[in-house]
Amino acid sequence: MDSKPSTPYQSDLDEYLAALDRVLPADAVHGVYLTGSTALGDYQHGQSDLDILTLTTRALTEDELGGLDEMHKALETGAQPHSDAHYIARDFVGKLPPEDAAGHGHVIDGEFHRGLSGQELVLWATLDQHGITVRGPEAKSLNAAPDASTFKAWNRGKPGGSEHVLLVRALS
Repeated sequence: MDSKPSTPYQSDLDEYLAALDRVLPADAVHGVYLTGSTALGDYQHGQSDLDILTLTTRALTEDELGGLDEMHKALETGAQPHSDAHYIARDFVGKLPPEDAAGHGHVIDGEFHRGLSGQELVLWATLDQHGITVRGPEAKSLNAAPDASTFKAWNRGKPGGSEHVLLVRALS
């Protein structure tokens, strides 16, 4: 599905999608989804980051990760708000990926990092309950909800873990 929401962030999203299409081959992208404040209905234009999840069909190559790094440098304005992004293989949807899982990347506050962010369980819960499908299969069809007991255990081990209590309750 390709949907085109009429939103205050549409031009930023269109710019991201055009850049993504230049960097990754179409067969490497399983779907693109909005998460974070956008999906939760709290997006404030000019203040909120645009949180984007790109599910890939496989682990990305080092060249592809390098291309994404360059893409985000070109898209970055240097000021708030930023476009934050996650690039994760669809095989890990709903799971806590191993820390050494290669071929993934994320962007936080305009900085590209290779590897996982450590927030994947929150990402999966948000995707499952509120994700907005931009491209690919509907977010709800991905069955992304993490196992509730795994999520609770993960949350208890995090400093400031109580900030995710509402998502944990929603999964129970």
